[in-house]
Parts: sequence; C-alpha cells; structure tokens
Amino acid sequence: MTCSAEAGSLVVENGEIAGVTGIEIQGNLYDLRFADSSFNAGYPSGFAGYGTLAPEAANSVIAMSESGALADRRDLKLRGCETRDACTVLVPDHATGAAPSATISYACELIYSAGRFRPGDPQWPFDASVDTRYMPDMTYGILTRIR
Repeated sequence: MTCSAEAGSLVVENGEIAGVTGIEIQGNLYDLRFADSSFNAGYPSGFAGYGTLAPEAANSVIAMSESGALADRRDLKLRGCETRDACTVLVPDHATGAAPSATISYACELIYSAGRFRPGDPQWPFDASVDTRYMPDMTYGILTRIR
C-alpha cells in the first residue's frame, strides 16, 4: 500500500518510510528520499555533493521532527535499514572527486531513532565506493527540488 504525502510529511511506501517531502531550504521545497547504494552508483555522473543544501536539509528535517510536523512512526523502518531502532541517513555535502569515481564523500548525518530525526556528524567521511545495502543501519538521502 502506498500513502500519498503532503508537504512536510513522511513518505510511506510498502510499509517503510521512503523519504520526507516538503523540506523548505532557501525558499524552495525539496524531497529527500532514502536509497541504498554507494555514492558512486547512486548519484549522477559528475555529482560531487549538495554543498550547503546538505546541512540545511538535515537541519530542516530535524526541526520538522522536533516540532512534531513529521509523524512519529516507530512502527516503520527507513528504506534501506533493517530495523526500526536506529538508522543513519547520509546526505552528501561534498566529495573528493565526483561520481562515479569519487574516493571519499563527506556527508551530513541524520540519525533516525525512536521515531524522530536527530543530528549526527555534520561532516562524516565515507568511502564513496561502499554500498549501504551491505550496512544494515545506513542509507543515503537523495534531494530533489520540487518547487
């Protein structure tokens, strides 16, 4: 079953949280979807990170979560994570090189636990070739501008 999403809400698909929609950053709205992949395979060729959008997206999601704007869905896990207990979302800030041949990506971490998003490391280095599909508590965040 797929649920539709309103601005500033969780996107639930097939019994898991697939993303967050309606994230306001610099006057524009974005969606953040969760996907298991490596940096080099999950982002388009030439992509080197979101720059200032990454920490702003993380901060916006945290603020939405803390304010109660995002539903507390402790019964669901994030897409790409094996448990509901805790999951790390990597939102790439910048990389050493660019996809598909970056070596290290630096990501803003969003930690999802107990039905809420919390801040993690703002500049966490991560091997750009490692696929989060093999890491049960980690997934990537992909930003898409919607307006």
